[in-house]
Amino acid sequence: MSPESLKDGIFTPYSDVWSFGVVLWEIATLAEQPYQGMANEQVLHYVMDNGILEKPENCPDRLHDLMRWCWQKNPKNRPSFIQILESIKDELQPSFQQLSFFLQHPPQT
Repeated sequence: MSPESLKDGIFTPYSDVWSFGVVLWEIATLAEQPYQGMANEQVLHYVMDNGILEKPENCPDRLHDLMRWCWQKNPKNRPSFIQILESIKDELQPSFQQLSFFLQHPPQT
């Protein structure tokens, strides 16, 4: 969870973006446990002290940069999901681009 969610129980699209960054990390590590070896209380303090997960082995810099963007301590410095999509849309496979709701053009009338 994001620092503000842990500290104040605040859940917003900004905290969802933080969690999305953790999901990206889990994908990059092939489902490793985040904060492995830390107790819940340790994770709470680590995250609230601006601690972030380490770059996974063999993780492309571009993906790690996206994770770190999601993990900005100030929620307003995190990207929106639209900004995330905008930042990666040129790297998506053409087949995904054709099926993506985000990238579909409205039908011509």
